[in-house]
Amino acid sequence: RPRRFGKTLNMSMLKYFFDINEKENAYLFNGLEISKHYDEVKEYQNAYPVISMSFKEAKQDNFEKAFYYIRLEIQKVFERYKNIWESDKISLSDKKQIELVMSENAEPEVIGNSLYLLTYCLKKHYGVGAVMLIDEYDVPLESAYLKGYYDEMISFVRTLFSSSMKDNTNVAMSVITGCLRVSKESIFTGWNNFKVNSIQSERYSEFFGFEPREVHDVLKYYGIEEKEADVKKWYDGYIFGKNEIYNPWSVLNQTECWVTEDYDKIPQAWWVNTSGNDIIKTLVEYADDDINEQMEELIQGKSIRTRINETVTYSELRDEDANIWSFLYFTGYLKIKEVIPVYEDMDEEYMMVIPNLEVRKCYRGIIGSYFRSHVAKNVNKSRLYEYLINGKADEFPE
Repeated sequence: RPRRFGKTLNMSMLKYFFDINEKENAYLFNGLEISKHYDEVKEYQNAYPVISMSFKEAKQDNFEKAFYYIRLEIQKVFERYKNIWESDKISLSDKKQIELVMSENAEPEVIGNSLYLLTYCLKKHYGVGAVMLIDEYDVPLESAYLKGYYDEMISFVRTLFSSSMKDNTNVAMSVITGCLRVSKESIFTGWNNFKVNSIQSERYSEFFGFEPREVHDVLKYYGIEEKEADVKKWYDGYIFGKNEIYNPWSVLNQTECWVTEDYDKIPQAWWVNTSGNDIIKTLVEYADDDINEQMEELIQGKSIRTRINETVTYSELRDEDANIWSFLYFTGYLKIKEVIPVYEDMDEEYMMVIPNLEVRKCYRGIIGSYFRSHVAKNVNKSRLYEYLINGKADEFPE
């Protein structure tokens, strides 16, 4: 899912539901929909050791810094279970391996196999496989792509994930989130037992972001139902599966602004002002004439026709134009307006548009900034002035 659409919140919910060490917080689910089904799910609630991590801090300028934050995140999980390291069920050799992992000088080779070690020890102690929750799995990959250390990061993350989840009977189940879908990326080579739920999937499509009825209820609760048309123009427009979805981050921030600050304030671009636009700036910088022309059409409210590569990876972004539009689609900067009928042996094509006013403002801001910093400064203005003042109509437009 795109950023700020509730991935981390959902992962937190799963942690509190499954974690064997969070039994005192079981009350959090009382009165919610799941409480109507306790007979069906009681064997799962607070029944597993949970490994919960986020790679969001691995957005760094070089591999060493990114690895440092991934290592720190893994060490925090080990620290959380430090009470079991003295267990008689954990062998002496495993305890020595744990000491290596916890070292401040632990090398990538040690950390790369650390999650397998952790799941093995947790199953030894608790007698049940771990639930592994990995949030923002692709943040290190995006930064590595932008900063030039992609191959090094791919190699490390491939080892980390493969050792911890491929054929690992110490893991009961796992959930991995990111902006791009997980299949085909070389870090998942050889996996054959995971299910992918992208924004094109109907499964879970309503659980990330707000549906129209939920937006209506929020605005009604705060007595500002008359703002619904503005909210729709600015923050609606996403289609996940077959569900119409609003950007939850922007809806909540704008609602708070109207309720607590200024009722008459025009809607703001909350989502696009958060971090995460660097990759779009990079795509604009490397765009050819065709891409630039289509960008202009999008900003004018028109649509573009393209295929969608659902398994696009960062390393493939510049391989073909369809990959760029696919990336923008999966990260929330485009939406499908229409499916183009094609012959059976052809790939489907789509008419794509900018989802709403907030995202259109993002395009204008990023592209405008690029032209100001990269193009305008290279224009010889003195010659422009000369041609204008002297009436040289042929030279001026050239």
